[in-house]
Amino acid sequence: MLKVKTFFDDHLSPAKKGDTPGLSFTVEYRVNKDRDSLGDHVIDWAIISGETPISLQEAKTEGYWKAGDSFTVGIQFVAQAPLVPSKDPAQPNMAVVFERALFVYEGIWGWLRMMQSQQATPEQGKLGRDTLLAFKVPMAAQTTGAFVEDALVFLRLIPRKVNGQAHRNFKLPFFPVEAPFFEVDQG
Repeated sequence: MLKVKTFFDDHLSPAKKGDTPGLSFTVEYRVNKDRDSLGDHVIDWAIISGETPISLQEAKTEGYWKAGDSFTVGIQFVAQAPLVPSKDPAQPNMAVVFERALFVYEGIWGWLRMMQSQQATPEQGKLGRDTLLAFKVPMAAQTTGAFVEDALVFLRLIPRKVNGQAHRNFKLPFFPVEAPFFEVDQG
């Protein structure tokens, strides 16, 4: 529990006094290109934190997530291409809207759940405590809808500490899923 407390103390703070705590972050789009697949079919990335969008096309890389806000990573593929994104039942947080794959995480800890769910593996190029995230999108033939291959693309979200310092060597602590049980000696 001490690691969870330290994480919250180091990273979560309100944008202004009395506001809901949140976390500042920097985005690095389409990193790890040597391990991506069909990354050259991506024409834009968008991060939507709450109601605030940032995107590659707008050259924005700084964002802020507030506890309770949804967090979405959008990947825009080339329009009218032979391959289009398709839904994946194994990824309940992924939605497909035309040429866009959206990874949507809602709830009070949306950003944290997204960071846990999308972490790249060492085989995908994750190094130690790196914040490399992997997004797998099934691609189907536009004419038939038949699966062709998976697109695999990467981005990096670098959280900032409360003091504003980028925290590249970042690791989420283990969060308990239920309160611990302590036996109390009644005697």
